Amino acid sequence: MLWIQACEPASIISPIRSRLYGVFEVFVASAGLVLPVAAVAETGPAPGVDGVGQAPSRTRKRGLFHNGRIPFRGGAWTEAKRRDVASVVGRATSGGVATLPTTSNPDGAIAAGPVMAIGGAEDKLRDKLILSAFVNLAGGPDARIAILPTASSIEDAGERYKAIFLGMGAQRADILFLPDRAAAASGESVELLDGVTGVFMTGGNQMRLASIVAGTPVARKVKARNQAGAVVAGTSAGASILSSHMVAYGASGPSPRMRMAQMTAGFDLVPGVVIDQHFRQRDRIGRLLALVAGSPGLLGIGVDEDTAALFHGDMLEILGRHSVTIIDGTHIVSDIHRVKAYGSITVSGAIIHVLAAGNRFDMVERKLLPNERASREVEKSRSRERSRVVSRES
Repeated sequence: MLWIQACEPASIISPIRSRLYGVFEVFVASAGLVLPVAAVAETGPAPGVDGVGQAPSRTRKRGLFHNGRIPFRGGAWTEAKRRDVASVVGRATSGGVATLPTTSNPDGAIAAGPVMAIGGAEDKLRDKLILSAFVNLAGGPDARIAILPTASSIEDAGERYKAIFLGMGAQRADILFLPDRAAAASGESVELLDGVTGVFMTGGNQMRLASIVAGTPVARKVKARNQAGAVVAGTSAGASILSSHMVAYGASGPSPRMRMAQMTAGFDLVPGVVIDQHFRQRDRIGRLLALVAGSPGLLGIGVDEDTAALFHGDMLEILGRHSVTIIDGTHIVSDIHRVKAYGSITVSGAIIHVLAAGNRFDMVERKLLPNERASREVEKSRSRERSRVVSRES
């Protein structure tokens, strides 16, 4: 028995078009060029969506390789540009208002920074909501970002993200090349992370990232920077390694089966969870159910493409275009201990939440938090109704 909560339709982005546009975008951004764009206003919630998971009211600028209201590098950082950056997280979460976490506790102590798990295939061509939110959390014009392209086999993966982040106005973006564990243990590599306000790990092969970086001084420094307040983000493979338990590899499919996925240790930036990515687009619900059935104490997090799960403290917030699936195995009942070879696993009592952008989830209580925007709209509607009643009575 599976309890399903809130759902939205999926969509697929053409990876071929994204790759071709991205090559030219690197050239444009690195050359400091600004290309003309046309603005098209889009407002109102998506059809058929009410309350939980409302779509954003936004102005989308359409044009060749436009980077989402944040100018390419070059020119002064104006107050208007600063306001654009401050609005990015609010637009990404559909709430219209930025909900940035604070960097210090009420007693003045430094709080751990946020962790952003991106489901892969994030928009790099138009609004760039997810990447813009990352730069904003890293400090906007004061952002000092370190990029770890270790998981990727694409030589220019780091250069592409560097061009995008600098194009968004980040103060600095450095690429940390780690071809082997010796490089990840070197003092020079560790020093490059000194003072960074954001760390970004690209997609690729998470086993490569784990086997080269996990357990090294670089991995410990990344965690230390996060504890000091820096935001750490990873996309695709880089998202999987953020959790305490990492999905190393596995098969796709809607039904849980034995030996469907292999789990290894992650960076433990988000304890008590296991993160999977490209979730709905690659039909990975079965393997996440199997992993949670085998480890019911873990909270399963499945992140769709062009979507991010933003962890801060005990709260998870959803940003981007699609959804985050959360599997709570607290009351799960399964026969996984009796299943042999590649047999099917019976799973009962799992609670599944499918949350669209703008929603927040309490990972301790394991429940959906009130949608503040929806509550405000309901209150406004009630206030208008009360005003109409008073007018008629007078």
